[in-house]
Amino acid sequence: MEPARGRLEFTDGARRPGSVSNLPASPATAFAYDQQLGQTSRLLLAGLMSYEGNSPAGGIATVWLPSGSLGAGPHTALVLRESKLGDVGPIFRGVRIDQGGSIVFGTRAVLEYGGEYVLVGLGRPASSLRPRMQLDARISSDWQASLIFASMPTGPEPLETMDGETGSTLAAALSELDAFPVLMWRGGRPVLESGFHEEIAAERKLGARGKLQVAVFHEDNSHIAVFGRGNNLPVADYFQDVFSNGFSYDGGSSSSWGTRAAYKEKIGDDVELTALYAFAGALTPSSAAVGPLRELFRTAGRQSAGVKISERMPRFGTRVSVGYQWISGTTLTRVDSFGDSLFDIEPYFHLGVHQRLPKFGPGRWEANAECDNLFAQGYVTLNTQDGRLTLMPAFRTFRGGLSLQF
Repeated sequence: MEPARGRLEFTDGARRPGSVSNLPASPATAFAYDQQLGQTSRLLLAGLMSYEGNSPAGGIATVWLPSGSLGAGPHTALVLRESKLGDVGPIFRGVRIDQGGSIVFGTRAVLEYGGEYVLVGLGRPASSLRPRMQLDARISSDWQASLIFASMPTGPEPLETMDGETGSTLAAALSELDAFPVLMWRGGRPVLESGFHEEIAAERKLGARGKLQVAVFHEDNSHIAVFGRGNNLPVADYFQDVFSNGFSYDGGSSSSWGTRAAYKEKIGDDVELTALYAFAGALTPSSAAVGPLRELFRTAGRQSAGVKISERMPRFGTRVSVGYQWISGTTLTRVDSFGDSLFDIEPYFHLGVHQRLPKFGPGRWEANAECDNLFAQGYVTLNTQDGRLTLMPAFRTFRGGLSLQF
């Protein structure tokens, strides 16, 4: 079968809830196309258009692969997004430039590097420079060590770590459209969620299909995003969704050490099991204080433990993923956002279904549905000087639609 070179999606909902590029989460059409340039290089082109009448939105992303391979060579990505926030609201405009690649040192070490520059405008501009680096060294046939430096927050997987399969290539191009960090207000000025993550990890193969990873990491966040719901909030410090009472808020700075253990195994050809445990610092509410909401927050140690099972049923053309992550105590942010992104585990209950549809036209049609935090767990209600607020470490979301690959 000839590999797919195009992908078309009809969806309702956002890939990354909380990112300003996803406001509002409304019905949209997105496409991605893989174009060969010359004998080796390729250009991935992705675009999106929202149908929300009071808040139209659109974007375009391009990814140039000089070597023709995603994951084994340099790449350059350019993303442009624009959204109107309501009938009389401001217009969000954003540009993101990403450059990355890899360098091989002998037969045992690979350095994956990259960096992105983000510039957004919402009445006033906000910008951020976000470097990243990962050095992988093979110690033996069973052991590998990694040294990681990354800018926070953790978004879609960096392009240089994606594999080269066509399906994931097109999906990676679409993910670039929603890779903008969370935008917040502080003192009447826009700020972007930002911070740094440093990590040392060791990974051991267990048999032919399993692997175990242990890691120690440090996170230093300068602007950490907190999400919630509330009414009639001061516009100088709360970035309010014009279609609901949801908001994003700058929770201030946070610094902590943490540790992680993860196990992943492929059971047979169609079932994959992932288990993850982490202990790290997360924002938690403290006793009442006079002043901004962020003075109610403190960093405290919390644990998280999660498991996820993914299964393919080739006979029915179905892919299902079910997972649950438990978090100890009350939190306002994730315990280990980097590990959650790395191993694709969401807080609380997650369910995802992808169903191949009978062939009724050109290409391959698929219906998909993704549910996160289905039971709305972890929500915290606080009485503050700005009123009664409900804060949440993880959104309850639903995203569904159709996709066509051709």
